[in-house]
Amino acid sequence: MTVFKIFKYPLILKDDQSIEIDGAIRVYSIVKQGETPVMYVLVDTEKEQYNKKSVFEVKIIGTGHKIEDDTTNAFFLTYEFVNTIGFDDDAFMYHFFVRRRFLE
Repeated sequence: MTVFKIFKYPLILKDDQSIEIDGAIRVYSIVKQGETPVMYVLVDTEKEQYNKKSVFEVKIIGTGHKIEDDTTNAFFLTYEFVNTIGFDDDAFMYHFFVRRRFLE
């Protein structure tokens, strides 16, 4: 029987970061715990069905900040919007996007 679990991965409030996860199936959510953003990911802990290692590239973009993109709109075609979270009593709003890459 395949065993699935949801794990929490703390994030840093910076523009770009990558997290490597074995057996990851999908990102469920990104929320704030205290003043730390955390990403919840469904994982196949036995790696029976999902045995590939993935890298989740997280982009955090503040409201009113530039989104660098080329003319092909690659950002909007490859990153999935996950959530908007307020920090410092909602004085700063950040928008979280995730893209997944499989490692061989």
